[in-house]
Amino acid sequence: MGKAGGGTIASRIRADWKLGIWQCHPFPCVKDKWKEPNSQHPLLLFGVRDPVDRFVSAFYWRILRVCHPEVDKRPPKSEIPAALRKRKCQSDESRNFVNESNVLFYRYNQNASLLAEDLCSTNTTTARIARESVGTIWHAKDSIEDWLDFNWNASRMYVYVVEPNAENLEAQVDHSMHWFFNLTQYQGDEAFARRASFARNRKKPANKHSAESAKKALSLKGERCLEKFYRKDYEILKQLADTACKTKSCQSAIHNILERRKGAFEGAPA
Repeated sequence: MGKAGGGTIASRIRADWKLGIWQCHPFPCVKDKWKEPNSQHPLLLFGVRDPVDRFVSAFYWRILRVCHPEVDKRPPKSEIPAALRKRKCQSDESRNFVNESNVLFYRYNQNASLLAEDLCSTNTTTARIARESVGTIWHAKDSIEDWLDFNWNASRMYVYVVEPNAENLEAQVDHSMHWFFNLTQYQGDEAFARRASFARNRKKPANKHSAESAKKALSLKGERCLEKFYRKDYEILKQLADTACKTKSCQSAIHNILERRKGAFEGAPA
């Protein structure tokens, strides 16, 4: 999932564990055959994050990614990720980002709270436009429900959790690589031990996300609206904690999210 640690996860696996993986980014790549009864999907490594936090991160990341359609209003170069500074700063015309750019810069004035609050507006038109606007924002448009829209098998999934005070992602990846080896035995024990030793001795730099400087604090009302908007995602997170987590750390991190977002279930059908 976009904004759920995918870059860190993929980098750790490819650069440090020296394994090639098929990665879906930033949109789901669910195969129709996975939806068939008794179908068996590949082994999945799936990163999740508090849906509210993920939405906020995606909103402000895309502000930097799409850039402002008006040149004199574009952010300073210091606020644009290094990878993007190597290219021409994208306008709303340059890669057909017209709708997304208009949503971020004009309709909601670079403020995630405005969009979040509109999601629970009593004005049905305002609420509908807000839902449609979420659907224009890369990394935010697809929910956990969208990503897991198939007959997923918990025994064939490894779940990573991006959550403050949780186990760091590199350590989670390392655990998952042992899980993957135990299931597949893709090489001999000695060769795997050397691979694991190489990964263990690789330096793990601290990552600071490039969108942090652009973020505004989310309003309390916006937070509550997003909790309701993503209620189904929180229900799926509970399922993942109960069935797919392979470690106590994974379960604990998801339980922390659910406790923080228990407002999502207020007023829900019993």
